[in-house]
Amino acid sequence: MCTRVLLVTISLPILLICTGLAREDSTSLARNFEPGPNPPGATPIVFAPDVISTSANEHGCTFSPDGREFYFTRVINDTPTIMCARQVSGSWTAPSVASFSGDNLDRLPQMSPDGSTIYFQSRRPLKKDQPPGEVLIWFTTRTDAGDWDEPKLLAADLGAKQAGLSVTVANSGAIYTSGIVRLRPVDGKYAVAEKLPAYLDGSYPFIAPDESYIVYCSGKNRDLVVSFHQPDRSWTEPKLLLGQQKPFWVQGFPSVSPDGRYLFFTADHDIYWVSAGILEDLRPDGLR
Repeated sequence: MCTRVLLVTISLPILLICTGLAREDSTSLARNFEPGPNPPGATPIVFAPDVISTSANEHGCTFSPDGREFYFTRVINDTPTIMCARQVSGSWTAPSVASFSGDNLDRLPQMSPDGSTIYFQSRRPLKKDQPPGEVLIWFTTRTDAGDWDEPKLLAADLGAKQAGLSVTVANSGAIYTSGIVRLRPVDGKYAVAEKLPAYLDGSYPFIAPDESYIVYCSGKNRDLVVSFHQPDRSWTEPKLLLGQQKPFWVQGFPSVSPDGRYLFFTADHDIYWVSAGILEDLRPDGLR
């Protein structure tokens, strides 16, 4: 039977403020709040039990750059749906269906580092009045009013069946996806998918905004591994995260908080978090 290390259930406002997930240069968040007494160390714990991680199936999550918005997947009536919690007047709202989700299979949101775009999987029809199509990668952009525009299909050849893909985006605009492959923007379009070294092979990657490392799922057990980008543009051999810690049924869908302090991932249909120090412990000395 799988075991879980549980965080004491507290209200969402307290928990999310305690993560300290805003950037240090934020004028409204990080300077006002210090991490609380129960953020995780090197042992993963369930994130926001009974609020974010519930008896439903939750997986895949992403924060806005300022830490004020949290998006994740929850299966509702057998349909994966993207949920959102926001900080309003210093308090966090209860999770609700994101404005661009709720009518089709939508899952695995990933926000761009600048907060302008969310990429996600969806089975929404390609045109109105059509039945749901195959699972493809879509994106929505933030409007001037701060909400989200009508989603559009991602016009890029990801080089594989998209049903098993998610995308993650770097500051440069480069997209990384399962494979592990990279697509660079060229003249307003995405170039042909470029395979990273053969020894980097897996799914559901997260790329650091500066592309200094990549975390992804490897092997049939979806073990989380990390590879670091070196000055000569090569990548280090992937190293296993969490070491001998094997209390989980499945790991996957990694992401890192905007300030780089916490790694989030999914296991046992819950969202977990752990100190990103486990990444830094594996970073080669020459890259520190």
